Amino acid sequence: WINWRARNVGYQGGRISEFSGYIVNGAYDVVNFERRDYVIESFSHNASGASITGKDTLKRLSGDRAKAPRKSEGILSADLLVGGTSFNLIPAGIGNSKYPADGWIRLGDEVVSFTRSGDTFTIVRAQYNTLAEEHGVNDLAQLCLYYNDTLSNVLYDLETVYADVPTIQIDKVQWDNIADQNLPGLYETLITEPFGVDALIKELCDSAPHFQYYDERTNKIIFGVITGPPNILQCYTAEANILEASTVIKDEPDMRVSTVIVRFGQRDPTKKLDDASNYKQAHVRITPLSIAKYGGVEKYKTINSRWISNGNRAAAIRLAARIGRRFEEMPRSINYNLDSRDADVWTGQ
Repeated sequence: WINWRARNVGYQGGRISEFSGYIVNGAYDVVNFERRDYVIESFSHNASGASITGKDTLKRLSGDRAKAPRKSEGILSADLLVGGTSFNLIPAGIGNSKYPADGWIRLGDEVVSFTRSGDTFTIVRAQYNTLAEEHGVNDLAQLCLYYNDTLSNVLYDLETVYADVPTIQIDKVQWDNIADQNLPGLYETLITEPFGVDALIKELCDSAPHFQYYDERTNKIIFGVITGPPNILQCYTAEANILEASTVIKDEPDMRVSTVIVRFGQRDPTKKLDDASNYKQAHVRITPLSIAKYGGVEKYKTINSRWISNGNRAAAIRLAARIGRRFEEMPRSINYNLDSRDADVWTGQ
């Protein structure tokens, strides 16, 4: 193990596979075993053996290792006055190596659009409702990340480009079909500073109700949306499947929602997301029956969405309806244990 550690200094993020199954007729045969893949997170060893901790591939999205956009490195070569319309970045050559031909840059609290030739940037000041201001030599020119795309395309880009999730772990065609059928339309935003990819995807989960989980048996990230249950479900019964005295049913009153408020049409992408004044519009959905049924108690959920643009009110209405319908009744969580013969029952079924 000492030699293994020396040969694999960069083990974190590598693959570790677990095989579980049965020895048949006294022999090992891989066809009788199920392989489950994980990402190596940590390693330790002592005189009695070694310990390797594996996580699922969604660990790659953690904010301590994946941010979007990435931190820029270019800095201003000279002061930029309020009336300035161009600047140069240093170190030399960074324009071609780190910046696209056009896009948006954040300087302090100001967003500018740009076109570029080498290290020289021609800019339009005070974009996205920000104000033109003076910037000093050596100020950072942070490249912004712009999206105006479908949900599945945004998720795919965040996870494969910025979190280095292997493309083979995503069934993109399936993702596209599910998103097109259930959450159509485009999601638009300008991200002006590096955010954790996991935080951005959580925002997207709020703005476009969906879920992802990792199936270590197929080595795929499963993508789904909040919809009604399918017409045909497997039925698990106390007589055939559920272990005696293992069931616990718990009310979840904090999850009930009677009033949904969706704020959208972000004014200034450099400001805080929870600032109500930073949104041009809001859509409110109230379920009076939910309020009356539970003793007149209102339960609010407020979603501040940078992803729903000012012109996409339909997405805000759809979002409020999905959340309102799903959580107007007090949810219950049900925990139970199944017999070992139901080991093929898996997450998401």
